[in-house]
Amino acid sequence: MHLFTVIQSTEIFRRHYQMVEQGIHPDKMTYNSLILGHLREGKLSKVEDLVSDMKINGLNPKADTYNILVKGFCELNNFGEAYIWYREMFENGFLPSHSICNELATGLKREGRLKEAQIISSEMSIKGMDVM
Repeated sequence: MHLFTVIQSTEIFRRHYQMVEQGIHPDKMTYNSLILGHLREGKLSKVEDLVSDMKINGLNPKADTYNILVKGFCELNNFGEAYIWYREMFENGFLPSHSICNELATGLKREGRLKEAQIISSEMSIKGMDVM
């Protein structure tokens, strides 16, 4: 990661906490940006905290937030956690993008988690999407 990006994200996180201390609640776009930043920096406990805060503040995750979560955990090769977010996404009526489904199913297969990969393939097939 470039030094500029690290400095920039550190400043963004600092400002977020200042906002919260002042009683200003972030909007969904701000939460999504923070979640993405923490995923990229590998701060996974912060990701959980942000999603919890989002829900507490009445901003339930939508497809865009779930796609960030599933893709982010796939990029970290944490397919188990990605699958948990995929399940929540699907159960809340949102569909991940085709490329994210393929990435998750492929990662699960690589880890020998064929049952979960098959579930993704079946669910996407029902929704009219082909998964490799």
